[in-house]
Amino acid sequence: MSKFQHLFLLCFVCSICINTHLFAQLKSDAKKEILEKIREEFFKEKIRVSQEQIDYWKKYKKAMPVHKELQHEGLQNDGKSITSEYPNVGVSVSNQIESEVHAAINPLDSANIIVSPINQTGNLTVPIYYTKDFGKSWKKSAINLGPAVAESFVAGGGDPMFAFDANGTAYFSWINLYYIAFQFDTVYADMYWAYSTDGGETWLREKNDLIGRGYIVNQQIESFFDKQWMIVDRTNSPYSGNLYCALLHVDGDDPRVGLRTKNTKDSFFTNSTLRPQSGDFVFNQFSGVDIAPDGSVNMIFLGSKEDISADDMAFYHLRSTDGGKTFVSEQKITPIIHPRFSPEIASATTVGILNQRVYPCPTIVIDKSSSPYRGRQYVVWSGYGSTQNNNRGFDVFLTFSDNNGATWSEPKIVNDNTNNLISDQYYPSIAVNDNGVVILTWYDRRNDPDNLMTEYFMTYSFDGAQTFEKNFSVSSQATDFSTVGLQNSGFGIGEYNQTLATKHYAIPVWADARGGSGNLNIYAAFIPLKRNITSVQSYDVSLVSDNISLSVPYPSPSPKGVVSCEYMVKSDCTITLDVLDIEGKIIMSVYHGTEKAGKHSRTFPTKSFTTGTYSCRLVTPYGVINRLFIVE
Repeated sequence: MSKFQHLFLLCFVCSICINTHLFAQLKSDAKKEILEKIREEFFKEKIRVSQEQIDYWKKYKKAMPVHKELQHEGLQNDGKSITSEYPNVGVSVSNQIESEVHAAINPLDSANIIVSPINQTGNLTVPIYYTKDFGKSWKKSAINLGPAVAESFVAGGGDPMFAFDANGTAYFSWINLYYIAFQFDTVYADMYWAYSTDGGETWLREKNDLIGRGYIVNQQIESFFDKQWMIVDRTNSPYSGNLYCALLHVDGDDPRVGLRTKNTKDSFFTNSTLRPQSGDFVFNQFSGVDIAPDGSVNMIFLGSKEDISADDMAFYHLRSTDGGKTFVSEQKITPIIHPRFSPEIASATTVGILNQRVYPCPTIVIDKSSSPYRGRQYVVWSGYGSTQNNNRGFDVFLTFSDNNGATWSEPKIVNDNTNNLISDQYYPSIAVNDNGVVILTWYDRRNDPDNLMTEYFMTYSFDGAQTFEKNFSVSSQATDFSTVGLQNSGFGIGEYNQTLATKHYAIPVWADARGGSGNLNIYAAFIPLKRNITSVQSYDVSLVSDNISLSVPYPSPSPKGVVSCEYMVKSDCTITLDVLDIEGKIIMSVYHGTEKAGKHSRTFPTKSFTTGTYSCRLVTPYGVINRLFIVE
């Protein structure tokens, strides 16, 4: 080898070493940037302790008195009646500011549904509501959500998450942020779990009820667990009953997603996190998880191997066939164009959504029905495009795989708005029912040229997402999204909502602030799954409260004659009881005036009614309830 060749080889090797070092340094810098963003978001979004509270704790060595409004669950009525084309059920209409909701339905009893939002009134808490009559009435669960640590002071929390097993046991997880013994240099961030064997009425906590424990010391993250998604294996696989939790686990300078498992025979979660095989990911967040019919665990995440603002941002798929012990190598699903991660459109804004909360909301669900599409894996998200900016605002995208995530279909846009206006459709949720019907819901601004007023939309597919029914709104009133964060420090609706399904109904659950005051409440709609829904439908509206109740009018079906309506008010108040037709128009005023506390019954004639569906509506200072009845 000549001297020139030696010199060339030496220079080549040195350049590799230098470039490798520079690339490693770039990756390290990128990870530091991501960790800093996570830290900033943590303190902005999850900590709800003011300096006044901390100063009080330091001075008096005791907890702040609870504000009066936190000591009861009274309801609030903005004076506007609730009208809708579809069965809207007010899960929670109160003076508590609630959003970012999760929900689940009991596989053994479709009338049993559990819902938990984040309550942003004061410290972040996660109340649980349950129904055992398909949303006709709701009650609040009995559960101690506090940290299982002596001398702890709650500073925040959130991220409620549910999963049912095949036997009807419900699992719940959430995050508590707290200080210990008036020491404020360390914030503890625990991710807990609990379970219920009575449909969400009461909850139990094991001695070891931690999914993971985090520490933020002097505002620097040492360890942190965030945004978990839970699923239970309800198949007949060897791992049936395993409870899996896909989450973000920041461990030192490693801000990556992973999987933690509670084996069916154990009463605790693993204390280690199963990570993606590749350690090359600089950015690695926003996970999702579901179980295939064969019992394999399938997980997705958004990742980049270059930088948080690189053009290689894409969704990836992971699969475990051994009960969450190991992952096979990740497979790329699709690239994504999104303003939060794409420098050329980073200035794009969505009114009502904090910039750090604008994210693609990826979700995976797998068809476990006996339909021809059994085993098909669906992934949905919102973004500006896959490989290029479509210049339409946010769209809802869907792709699917029929070979366990090895290859994926070309992403398609699900929202069917075709006007030339910039219009945002975002935060999708997806479910597949026992017949293989694919149901999608999302927030949608297509009906406002100013891209501000927001409704909650849905569609569904009977042919494995090849075609979809015409999109339609299920919310009874649009929300001005410039107002959604007025009462919760800009948190607004949060990031998550949930769609449930039975064989015959789609049940979207979401938050909005339709009153315009920023008073966020949780709503649920019960939509019959049939083709070509275009006409106005009858609907139910209910509230979660012990303050009022309204029974189903009887008899129903009723021969033309007299119908009775029973209701209860907990305290003396002014009420209005009306009868509405299928178009939502008042056709009879039954009673308006002051009602004493207690149970009451009123009757009204139906001899002049034509055959059809009607509703009885009770309006009180606490809120509104509608109940359907049929006249034959």
